[in-house]
Amino acid sequence: MIRITAENPESEQDYGSIDIKVDDISKQDTFEAGKKGTIKFLKKEIVEKPSFADYLRAGLSISFNMAIDYTKSNGAVDNPKSLHYLDVTRQNEYEQSIINVG
Repeated sequence: MIRITAENPESEQDYGSIDIKVDDISKQDTFEAGKKGTIKFLKKEIVEKPSFADYLRAGLSISFNMAIDYTKSNGAVDNPKSLHYLDVTRQNEYEQSIINVG
């Protein structure tokens, strides 16, 4: 169901609205809008917006990369001089890098 509202932006006058089924639009050009008059479509075009699944079915490929740092050379998480140091008031260099890369 599509709701079409007609209004005049210059006078802020509302001419009313009409609910139309998409099927009906494909079958006819003119619609009665009650006491307000008729609506006539001069050009009709149905545009389908593809879903994410449609892109995947069409062959879109996605890459996902992840890295885990198992080294101990950067120090312990409780050492303020360590790159791995966890501080609730600020991000360490690894956290900043991850946020910057996305």
